[in-house]
Amino acid sequence: MKAMTDAVIHKDTRSSEHDRGFTLVEILVVLFLIALITSLILPKLTFKRQKNLRAVGIKIASESRFLYWQSLSRQKVIRLYFDFERQKIYALQIEPDGEKKPVRGPGTLSWGMPPGIRIDRIENLHQGKVDSGKTFIQYFPTGSVEPTTIHLSDRSERSLTLSVNTINGKVHIYKGDVQESRLPPMVPGVPGGGPSPSIGGG
Repeated sequence: MKAMTDAVIHKDTRSSEHDRGFTLVEILVVLFLIALITSLILPKLTFKRQKNLRAVGIKIASESRFLYWQSLSRQKVIRLYFDFERQKIYALQIEPDGEKKPVRGPGTLSWGMPPGIRIDRIENLHQGKVDSGKTFIQYFPTGSVEPTTIHLSDRSERSLTLSVNTINGKVHIYKGDVQESRLPPMVPGVPGGGPSPSIGGG
């Protein structure tokens, strides 16, 4: 009889251990992993889903910042090209002999403007105002960037202006088609026009 009682107690103990559920530590680990995966994947999914003007501006801004650091760390001249005819953007590294090589790394593959969004024009130092053919932003190993202003628009006649900071490669994003004379100075002490509403930068 005692043996049967011990067996029943032992069985009940195993059942209670099996049914106890997850510990707090296990739950926290799972939540941490979910948050980590979400933070890595969500920006890409958001861009693919929204494909709006602001998302495109933020993508260009983040690529500009990445290429700035790539140029500085590799001690290479890097260009971010804009193809008006195909409405595509891609990055190339310029070797000392003039050979152009693709830049390896996240966010450097060739990509096109989403439907309904286009690059209107780009103003830079080496070509002036460009609205056809190809042009580029040039990043130098010294940590400087060619002064560049990018104008984007969508089919709803909304527009954005992106201004590349020559000192740190950051891109300031402004609502509307802002003329260069109205942008705030990118270099401290250099006079410029009045500021326009900024919606962030990268």
